[in-house]
Amino acid sequence: MFNGGFGLGAYAGRVIRIQFRVVTDAVNVTALRIDDVSLR
Repeated sequence: MFNGGFGLGAYAGRVIRIQFRVVTDAVNVTALRIDDVSLR
């Protein structure tokens, strides 16, 4: 779990893409839960 923040000031005025990826296989059950994401 990532529970922190980081600065995006270097990208001000530019288009950025935020991607969330999950890798799973047939053996392990994987769940993806994204909650409370914000960019200002």
